[in-house]
Amino acid sequence: MPQSGRLPWPVRLGYGAGDYGLVLTFQLAGLFLLFFMTEALGIPPLAAGVIVLAGLVFDGVTDIGMGVLADRLRGRVGGYRPWLLFGAPLLAGATALMFSAPPLEGPALVAAVLAAQFLFRAAFTIVAIPFGALSSAMTPDSRERSLLVGIRLTFASLAALSVALGVPAAVEAFGAGDPRRGFFWAAALVGLVAMIFVWIAYASAREARPGTIPAAPDYRIVDLPGMAARNGPFLQVAIGGMLYATAQGLILGGAPYFFSYVRGEPETLGLSLGVMIGGVAVFVPVWTVIARRIGKRASWIVGAAWSAVALVGLAFLIEAPLPLFLAGMAATAFGFAAINLIGFAMLPDTVEYAEWRYGVRVEAALFAALTLAQKVGVGLAAALSGLFLSLAGHTAATPMAGAGANLFGMALFLAPAALLAVSIIAIWRYPLSTKLHARLVRALAWRRGRRHRP
Repeated sequence: MPQSGRLPWPVRLGYGAGDYGLVLTFQLAGLFLLFFMTEALGIPPLAAGVIVLAGLVFDGVTDIGMGVLADRLRGRVGGYRPWLLFGAPLLAGATALMFSAPPLEGPALVAAVLAAQFLFRAAFTIVAIPFGALSSAMTPDSRERSLLVGIRLTFASLAALSVALGVPAAVEAFGAGDPRRGFFWAAALVGLVAMIFVWIAYASAREARPGTIPAAPDYRIVDLPGMAARNGPFLQVAIGGMLYATAQGLILGGAPYFFSYVRGEPETLGLSLGVMIGGVAVFVPVWTVIARRIGKRASWIVGAAWSAVALVGLAFLIEAPLPLFLAGMAATAFGFAAINLIGFAMLPDTVEYAEWRYGVRVEAALFAALTLAQKVGVGLAAALSGLFLSLAGHTAATPMAGAGANLFGMALFLAPAALLAVSIIAIWRYPLSTKLHARLVRALAWRRGRRHRP
């Protein structure tokens, strides 16, 4: 690997392809799990939302443990890559199981669904945490890491687009009128494709030579809250990320209900989600260029403000003609692309900040802490969606209509707009500019050189 930290394009693209596989499974759950539980299994909306929240909190907590484990075993088993090889088949099987319909009712059904979700979340953690930590372990160069994130998020957006457009068609084709059967086989197909793409990342990614990036110190899991609490830039990114994840999760998780019961156009779900998710895929490369010019902090602020304004407009366009509504979705996607890119691009910089200020470098564990914040946000979105559905009087037997449906539609856009506004406050004083981070990297290189001099 070159001393400059630049990576060959096959390595960049192969690593980024892993996010296609991971996001296929995560977006399948994010877009359709709540809908599957309420409409196919008949679980009450509020209970279904709490189930998703519980699963994501469990996921986030296991992320922390996995981050510690991955950091400690990094030198013993050859890095983060082996987790991708052995975890991918487990993730594929757990994805299909999560969308199975056990022959149970009442509390037994809820317990079975919750257990299946816990298994999926654990399998996802086993793969996702080491995969995310690779971005810091592959190169010490901040700009190269930003490029890696841009490539990853392009693949991630394409995966989300594949789920939005492909899963409804697959459910219809496999189920032939039976949503339980349709969702199971669609999920099985998603799991298989995800496994293949994670293996592509395993085969492509390479970690930096020993000594280029120092190994994480031996630390205890109980030390992590203190490490995170002392890392001000990390806290800002984590809070902003949680708020954004809640906003995005509300829109995506509520979309199947919105287009089915508010607009009364279920056939437009795939198209509308495709516009938003496809817009993110298109705009992420644009924001990669913009962020190089104005910096990460300014990109987040501009993107969040843009999307917040677009969402307020959408709240008053819930019954507008479809082309106008789709234009509002595309405008929202433009701002979302900025935050999708910037959130994880900021994380590796906070790793160097902690090493420079406190002499502690933990990659996988900080990545795990950030994903915990984001997954709590997604879980809160599911719980809020369930609450909004309950307030609107929605059940599988008595779908929402009239004033209740209109209020649900407005809440689906106004609540995320407010969350994005708060995220701007959280990130406003983020201190790590590109120039300051470059100085930190040079200072760390000098410090490491002094330690290794005879």
